[in-house]
Amino acid sequence: MGNFTYLRHSQNTAIQTGTTITASTSATAYPSANLKLLPVSKHWRSTGVTSEDLQIAFDAAYAINLLGVINHNLTSAATITVNGGATANPGGGEYTTTITYREFDAFKLLAAAQTWRYWKFIFADAMNPDGYIKVGIPVLGSATTLGFHWRHGSEFADEFVNVFTRSSGGAVYAENIYGIIKHTFRFGPLTVANMATLRTLYRVLKGSASPLFVIPESQTNDGYFGRFTNALTRSLDIYEFADLQFEEDGRGRDIT
Repeated sequence: MGNFTYLRHSQNTAIQTGTTITASTSATAYPSANLKLLPVSKHWRSTGVTSEDLQIAFDAAYAINLLGVINHNLTSAATITVNGGATANPGGGEYTTTITYREFDAFKLLAAAQTWRYWKFIFADAMNPDGYIKVGIPVLGSATTLGFHWRHGSEFADEFVNVFTRSSGGAVYAENIYGIIKHTFRFGPLTVANMATLRTLYRVLKGSASPLFVIPESQTNDGYFGRFTNALTRSLDIYEFADLQFEEDGRGRDIT
């Protein structure tokens, strides 16, 4: 199970000013420069699928315990290999790992932090029907796991936003626009100190103004990129209670 874990977008070392990202190939309209920009729908796109990579160079070595790719189009047959090293274009001799496939957002929370200046994400997805590999944002950062957890009774929702109309004769026209995941994390009973930790996170993000990557339970392969969307209203008693409503950022629509 594990406790609630997060990485604020501003803590993602991959998108910092001093970081350089170089792609093996890039489609003209989808350059690697998009990898450092929001929204996540503004993605990088390769020109091939059999062996593509992203080389990420920090301005110094930083401790990293979370690796991932947000808004990807990889299939379940794809492999994601990540190498770290002290010199550019690391070949895996110093550090290498793989990321288990997960639809849309694939990530790995490391048991022990790795400190390297250079990283390389390698993608192989020969049967990808799109004919290219896309990534919205790479994730490389030091995630925080809370010392407490949300309580039973928290809510998880799938939401699809659709166009739905009927003709004068009652015929239906329906088309999906996008789908997102929503969570309501119910925290409490919390100590005053624990509530202060939660409130500090909310205030640093300024509510919905800044996104973050959340792993609802640190020991599960389940994570989402989005924002807290509600006002943080605290119930004050001997112990404190509060709900945080989280909503995924939309992935956009593919245009070929």
